[in-house]
Amino acid sequence: MNRVTDFEKISRTTIKIFCEKLSPEECEEFNRVFQKLLQISSIKKLGRYRADRFDYLGEEVDGETAVVRTIAYYKKDEIHLDYYLERMDGAWMIVNYVSDDVDTIRNYKKQFSRILRKESFRQLIDRLERKIADYENEDDVD
Repeated sequence: MNRVTDFEKISRTTIKIFCEKLSPEECEEFNRVFQKLLQISSIKKLGRYRADRFDYLGEEVDGETAVVRTIAYYKKDEIHLDYYLERMDGAWMIVNYVSDDVDTIRNYKKQFSRILRKESFRQLIDRLERKIADYENEDDVD
């Protein structure tokens, strides 16, 4: 996942609107913690939901951006996965993904907005760090 996903770009795109109200130090902390959560959750979810097979539905390329549409099959489940890519230094990198019509960046923005209406920035960071710890402490399942 790390070689094909630009977690930095996903993180910065997601938190950009929130950073307008934070200090530069808080914004960097938010980016660092959220990026770590994105990485570990992607790896854990990938291990949990190993697809039995994929169907490639096609791609749409527009200059330096592209969308690749797939369906992943896991047991009896069918999951639509769309990968949004940008060409960076000659390589295509995932900068967002949509799983069964749930846009990763949009989903996290909504969650952060909801949390920050009720809690402080520090409480949000604490939540993210607890989630990272939960992922780190869980047993991998085959």
